[in-house]
Amino acid sequence: MPAKWRRPGLIAGVVLCLCLAVCAIFAPAIAPHSPDKQHLAHRLEGPSAEFPLGADKLGRCVASRLLYGLRPSLGLAVSVTLLVAVVGVVLGVTAAYFRPLDALLMRIADCFFAFPGIVMALLAISILGPGMVSLVIALALPGWPKYARVARSVALGLREQGYVEATRAIGAGPVYVLRRCILPGVLPPVATIATLGIGGKIIQVAALGFLGLGVQPPTPEWGTMLIKGLPMLGTAPHVALSATTAIALSVLAFTLLGESLRDALDPRSGLTAWSQLQVAA
Repeated sequence: MPAKWRRPGLIAGVVLCLCLAVCAIFAPAIAPHSPDKQHLAHRLEGPSAEFPLGADKLGRCVASRLLYGLRPSLGLAVSVTLLVAVVGVVLGVTAAYFRPLDALLMRIADCFFAFPGIVMALLAISILGPGMVSLVIALALPGWPKYARVARSVALGLREQGYVEATRAIGAGPVYVLRRCILPGVLPPVATIATLGIGGKIIQVAALGFLGLGVQPPTPEWGTMLIKGLPMLGTAPHVALSATTAIALSVLAFTLLGESLRDALDPRSGLTAWSQLQVAA
């Protein structure tokens, strides 16, 4: 295995992401209790053998709710990121290859860039109302222009390469050229941005849940757990701190993975500092 794939950050990111995936998939088998079962005799009880991370104000197991809350947080983050990446790549590559569409598609992207992502998400949910479908739309709307810009930039450089022109010269159609010549060069940088974007989407899902506009009760969700635990921060800090730690660890996992992928896929990553200065010059 090349040394660039044995980076500590990459290994740590892969291990953490795999742990998150395993916990999300096997939450019913791992969780010590049902996430909705109330143990009123143990209200606001601290960590113990029966409740590893304590109980909330209704006596529900915090550890169980964290494990089940991983499902909507991670599931929404990954699915929305894949959706916006596919849409962005298709539009970006189309704009780069079919130049008459370039100005139109990029001006539409600029309109989306003009609004902060959280503002557009709040606007979409206020129009559509809380719900899983509206949440997906709210998270996806501000996300695709970034991928479209990156895909367009890379595709513009690849479009003028000799092997692409040779492929067109022998009679290959646009679909074949895009699929076999341009798309393979676009995917590595997009994959890196998408991996980093999953962490951002986890934060957005938690932020909307914190505001009461995300995943609706009784489904466990980290942002909702955080806002419910804040009033009890002085007496039962384990409720809010557990949700905060889960969000931070999840974002850290995908940040480590994304940054390590960026370094590994960078053609200059194996050069010395002097060589990188020469390449930049």
